[in-house]
Amino acid sequence: MHNKHHRSATYLLFIVALCLNTLAAQTEFAGTVTDESGEPLAYATVYVKSSTCGTHTDGDGRFRFKCADDFAGTDSLLISFVGYQTAGVPLSAYLAGQNYALSPQSFSLGMVEVVANEQVGFEDYEFKYKIKKPYFYYQKDIQTNYELASRIENKDGVVGTLAKLEFTVGRVSRLETPIRLKFQAVDEDCNCPGQLLNTQDVVVKLKKGKNKVDLRDYQVPISDQGFYVVFEWLHQYSEDPNKLDFSIGMIPFRSEDQLLGKVGDGDWTLVKNAKNARVLTKVVVERVVE
Repeated sequence: MHNKHHRSATYLLFIVALCLNTLAAQTEFAGTVTDESGEPLAYATVYVKSSTCGTHTDGDGRFRFKCADDFAGTDSLLISFVGYQTAGVPLSAYLAGQNYALSPQSFSLGMVEVVANEQVGFEDYEFKYKIKKPYFYYQKDIQTNYELASRIENKDGVVGTLAKLEFTVGRVSRLETPIRLKFQAVDEDCNCPGQLLNTQDVVVKLKKGKNKVDLRDYQVPISDQGFYVVFEWLHQYSEDPNKLDFSIGMIPFRSEDQLLGKVGDGDWTLVKNAKNARVLTKVVVERVVE
């Protein structure tokens, strides 16, 4: 009996020691992100290169998160924000509480240019799908930076700029976490999201049901090869992943390569649990007509 209790006590001590070792083997990252003038950048993306560990800044540009100490010798802390150059900070040079100022990025997107001509005008064009209601809802527990990309085909070769986007949300995060919308050209080498088409940050506060976004002021050009609508979950680090998720309406689709996902600094991969599906979106383009 004594030996049995001794073995139990020894096992319990082993488990406690293992847990303490796991907790100790973590690095906490904290700091602030601003532009060059010192203005905080809310919802800037911060993550460790070659990992799935990261977070987003809060409304004051501050971030704080923890990562397991399994970094490679060449790993860096990467900080990005739409319209700014991505900053890379070697982990060997990282200082807690430091401010990171991002520099503006110059863009060359081949924007649609319209000269004064009475024969040139605009009209709305909608990418239509027969199904009008979501078939099911895709839900993802988020504990790090996660992006979901749904491809929009442009079979008619429409030229213009994005005017409106509509999508359906079934469940909203308890933290009312917003999302970032990004629009990216198709990278033909990987058949995945490539060049960013919008030069301004598009952040949306979600509501349950239909979410309608007016994009006319953002002047986002579209590619005649099609493009991706990318939904980036924005959150601050939390040890409770159930606080960070929401569900988005989907419809079945004939192709398997329409829906891609990416975590942190990883590659775009097919979303296996939503095979042959895409996000139900209503996309309206203000196209050029002559």
